[in-house]
Amino acid sequence: MADLTYTDIIANDQKYQALADLSLSIKRLPTERVMTTLIDLLPDDILPILAEKWSVTGSDGLLLADSGQSKRGLIRRSVELHRHKGTAWAVREVMRQLGFGEIEIDEGLKARTYENTVVQAINADDRWAYYAIRLNNAITNEQALAIRKTITSFVPARCTLAALDYKAVPVRYNNKVRYDGSYNHGST
Repeated sequence: MADLTYTDIIANDQKYQALADLSLSIKRLPTERVMTTLIDLLPDDILPILAEKWSVTGSDGLLLADSGQSKRGLIRRSVELHRHKGTAWAVREVMRQLGFGEIEIDEGLKARTYENTVVQAINADDRWAYYAIRLNNAITNEQALAIRKTITSFVPARCTLAALDYKAVPVRYNNKVRYDGSYNHGST
């Protein structure tokens, strides 16, 4: 390292000089490891501040994150999510980090026939700009609205979400869910 000329207060004290020399090596630290370590060590009440710093607040994901673990995962992956915004990978990853598991994306609505009235109303020539997401978990209507807002931040600007489909995992009549209008029958 090059010899630096310190101010008198640092040059006259060995402790300050050692501290100043130590600070020169900070640039060589891998920032990803420091950030990950901090997220896991910090209490939950600090997470909104980190989410704001890494730009994942509100409908960029934090609005939908319901547990400390999903908030931490979203913040941890925020740099990569922003780097890959507008790709199917970003949509899948944000859904994974928010705890919804693996999803299938049907771009252009070509993979299957949809019974959803919104999808049926789309002209066949315009379907290239639409997509549908098939979830492997049942979601509430409130979650569906939040997913729609969140996904809009991560899909290509030319795309429009036509349907969130979870008919593969319907709500069963087994007294686990209250039938108060918070769930529907598999597609929103």
